[in-house]
Amino acid sequence: MTVGEALAAYFRARIDEPKSNDAPDVAEAKRRNAGSRRYLTTLFATDAAGTDLRGLPLGYVGRLTRADVRDRRRKLLASKGVPTVNRCTSYFSAFLTWAMDELEGLESNPLAGLRREAGEQEAPREVVASPEELRAMWKATGGAEIAVDFARIWRLAVLTGMRRSEIAGLKVTDVQGDLIHVSRAKTDAGRRCVPMSDPARQIVENAIADKGDAGPYIFATSTRGARPFGNFSKQASKLHELAGLQRDVTLHDLRRGVVTRLAALGIDRTVVKLLVGHARGDANARVYDQHTYLREMRAAVDALAEDVGRVVSNSAGATQGGGRIPV
Repeated sequence: MTVGEALAAYFRARIDEPKSNDAPDVAEAKRRNAGSRRYLTTLFATDAAGTDLRGLPLGYVGRLTRADVRDRRRKLLASKGVPTVNRCTSYFSAFLTWAMDELEGLESNPLAGLRREAGEQEAPREVVASPEELRAMWKATGGAEIAVDFARIWRLAVLTGMRRSEIAGLKVTDVQGDLIHVSRAKTDAGRRCVPMSDPARQIVENAIADKGDAGPYIFATSTRGARPFGNFSKQASKLHELAGLQRDVTLHDLRRGVVTRLAALGIDRTVVKLLVGHARGDANARVYDQHTYLREMRAAVDALAEDVGRVVSNSAGATQGGGRIPV
């Protein structure tokens, strides 16, 4: 079996078939899997000498030495950067581990346990939108150039700290009163309830009213509402252009900003973790502390809404005073 044939088998088994039947999870899996396929087929298609690895026997890869791997990483670092090379290594190692278990012809994984050298460590992303950036983006999401559903998802992320996939995958049945029931959390925190402040609730109610009976998803790709919203890259680029940003501020950066703002407002760390869906570190606390903290989380999102309102109150169309937010 060749490396190319092994890659094709891996794609069929692990990449092309998302494990979940839930549309938001499938959409997110496909996005991630597209990256995995790209890394594996493009960046590791040829070796340092220009030989196409896909045409070589699978066992060839197992005979690579640690020195070969490090040399290849150094060459890639010169053109691709640390994050990309680390993703390549992780995806390729996962493929080789799978191939050792499922296929014949590969006895070792030269990437297993490979330690990163000096200069190969990734600095954690620490971007938090400044008040000026947040104000400019909030204003831009109110313009006609930005898709309404993207604008609502973006603003809801600012007001709740929910993940992009969680908001995009919301169904009408997930909302009860001022509570959003999140059942697709991507961490050990599992299912949770997210209280909505008045501005957040109005965003959701407006979206539901606008969609009518068209499909189950609150934020959809079409008027039929059959698929969750997914046109993020194009809309995010347009938003950054309209807001005149000098750096990239992602939806995940907004989550980081929510955590930062709540901490600055004096909100208890446990409440913050529960609100944004971060796993609580103490296993015993997760098992024995069954207090839902809904009252505390409601107070937190209300305080967050007031804080955001103060920041965006200078934007066009905002209601002056009291931290009220235009929705």
